[in-house]
Amino acid sequence: MVVFRDDFYIVQASQVEKYRGKEIIRTVLVPAAFSLLQLHVVLLELFGWDETRDSYHSFRHLPYTKNENNLTTENPDVIYQLVSPDTCEGWIKNIAPGLFIEHTHPHDPAPLFSLHNLVQSKDLLTMRILRDERVYKLRQVFGISPMIEYEYESGIETHTARKLCLTLLETVSPESTLLRQSDECPVILEALSKNQIPPRKEWDVDLWSLQEKLTAAHSSGVDSSKCYLCRRYHGGCTEGPTFLDTANCCDFCLHHQLQKIEPLQESLAQLAWEQGREELIIERIKFLNQHEKDHQCDWWEETDEPCCFCSSSVFSVPTKG
Repeated sequence: MVVFRDDFYIVQASQVEKYRGKEIIRTVLVPAAFSLLQLHVVLLELFGWDETRDSYHSFRHLPYTKNENNLTTENPDVIYQLVSPDTCEGWIKNIAPGLFIEHTHPHDPAPLFSLHNLVQSKDLLTMRILRDERVYKLRQVFGISPMIEYEYESGIETHTARKLCLTLLETVSPESTLLRQSDECPVILEALSKNQIPPRKEWDVDLWSLQEKLTAAHSSGVDSSKCYLCRRYHGGCTEGPTFLDTANCCDFCLHHQLQKIEPLQESLAQLAWEQGREELIIERIKFLNQHEKDHQCDWWEETDEPCCFCSSSVFSVPTKG
């Protein structure tokens, strides 16, 4: 029986330190089946960045749209990140597997994300598209664009956000001799820095040491009941990878059901976004038209609870029969 394996990608990550006139480059071989969450772990190890409880990271496509500074419901921002109530600024509406609309509440008197810093009428909703980094794999993301931006905030106030430009350089077939010993662990191919003044290129780290760090980060260690992501994020998994029932997997686990979901094709994802957007806009218009009248709220949250705004006000709230 022939076992087919996914392709591998050669990805170059570059960080430009403008104040030092320096560019730091890391080139790595990774499986195309890696999720963006797995790529995040690779990038942290490649650049030696520490992760904290308050750290945040995200991915987005490059180049940006020409209207990036004027985000509207017609031109939403698209962010890949870990999607959960704890990691989102607004409310989330699940519109497809791994696909969400993060939005201000339709019944909020002044709906606006602070991070957008836009001057908008209170009649409008603020929205953006979120894609769960556990669901979306490299083959899907790089299939849209060969360049993506990675942003990392450590959660420490004195540290500024770091940004990397990730470029897909080459697709490598699994039959390549380069991959015979790689298995599913990333392989570092290049680690150097470029100085603009004076122009100079040099190797800045030992490849063997960096490869050892990558290998250790992708090892489950002595606890075979947890994958390397569970171990890294202290997941509370109670069953090992040999079990078919993954109901007890933590949110980061490689065996969690989210890691096995296939996202919608781009054309279908666009339709799901348009439908979800229209539902939210219609609800907002309905609320504004009734706000000064005898308002009967029939909005239910994603948590299957009554409207959080109207249930704490003088408005009538819905009851499920």
